[in-house]
Amino acid sequence: MVSYDENGGYPHPDHIMAHKVAVEAFHAAGDPERYPGTGESWAPSKLYYDRAFSPDRFRALHFALEEAGLQSPYAERLASWLEADAEGHTPPRPMHQTTTQVDCGDYFEARDDALRAHRTQIDPLGFFFAVSPEMQRRAWPWEDYTLVHSVIPAELPEKDLFAGLR
Repeated sequence: MVSYDENGGYPHPDHIMAHKVAVEAFHAAGDPERYPGTGESWAPSKLYYDRAFSPDRFRALHFALEEAGLQSPYAERLASWLEADAEGHTPPRPMHQTTTQVDCGDYFEARDDALRAHRTQIDPLGFFFAVSPEMQRRAWPWEDYTLVHSVIPAELPEKDLFAGLR
């Protein structure tokens, strides 16, 4: 099962609520007494948090754009994540470290098409699409996750969300 972390990936109220519901569902699943009348119980084996907003990923994409002589929309975001502000406050560290990187480069176009379907929420000319899929495949061809709970043995790091399940 994959969800957002406690911060919603970034402080997004809908994502934060999705996190709360997903974590509750993960821990309640498999217990037929928790939600009677909702069907046969079944329990997932692993819970991951999506790390789409990983500073490492944004740094790699930022430098790929700069190396190609293109303007990066990520400079300000990276500065807020990676540098102290004028008052000396250091940026927060990621709540969870990446444990799992899945090579998804062959599917970036399908991912982007799905994201563009959210027309009222995603600017098709915005920072989500600033880096071409081809450039992403060269700079950061993975999707990152953090394994936060597993009821089966897990060997970290992983390259497959289904590691240990097949």
